[in-house]
Amino acid sequence: MVKIACVSYHNTTPYIYAFDHFLDQNLFELERDVPAICAEKFKQGKVQISLLPVGVLPELEEYTILDNYSISCDGEVRTVCIFSHVPIEQLNTIILDQDSRSSNLLAQILMKEHWKVEAKFKHENEEAFDQHCGRILIGDKVFEAENKYAYKYDLGTHWKIHTGLPFVFAVWVSLKEVDKQVIIEMERAFVKSFNKPEQWLPKKENDPLNLSSYLTKHIKFDFDDRKKESLDLYLSKTKSL
Repeated sequence: MVKIACVSYHNTTPYIYAFDHFLDQNLFELERDVPAICAEKFKQGKVQISLLPVGVLPELEEYTILDNYSISCDGEVRTVCIFSHVPIEQLNTIILDQDSRSSNLLAQILMKEHWKVEAKFKHENEEAFDQHCGRILIGDKVFEAENKYAYKYDLGTHWKIHTGLPFVFAVWVSLKEVDKQVIIEMERAFVKSFNKPEQWLPKKENDPLNLSSYLTKHIKFDFDDRKKESLDLYLSKTKSL
């Protein structure tokens, strides 16, 4: 039995569909969690394959990145943002999102290099949220927050402005000992899912969050050369934080 960890947000819908419909449930066991838990399970060897937030890659000793698939964006991502009640240049504190080290690091890079704003990054229990305190939110939590704040700064958009590149939030990784045939079967399932997006896209009449647009316009699922270049750049920048 091959255990696989996959992020439990809407942006993994086509991957979840592939696992549920195109893989032998007697051979593959899927576990759905927030990004940080997926990473922890992989680091502890509790799963053999994981959709892994890229900020965790430097912490790993041995792994293999699957070449073709990711969770990424090329500009606006919609669900990785800094929210605030005042313009970003007025912030003095930013609350981290406990679910994703990758997005927290991305926010720190952009605050330092792009906006050039000095702010303290803290966990929520360390300081109360006030007017000059921003908040990083990722994933499905963003849908609930979109209308609650005066300002929303999309980190995918601002990474593209800052670097001219797309951004990769998560990649599929496996332990090195995983049989190549397992990876082949998994990628075949992904192909079947992506070939017919009407299988997993929500119907227009039942899509209050506009997820169909989100999954087709904002989220990218490939892992091409520009995304690999962006990932290398991001990882090099995290070393100076």
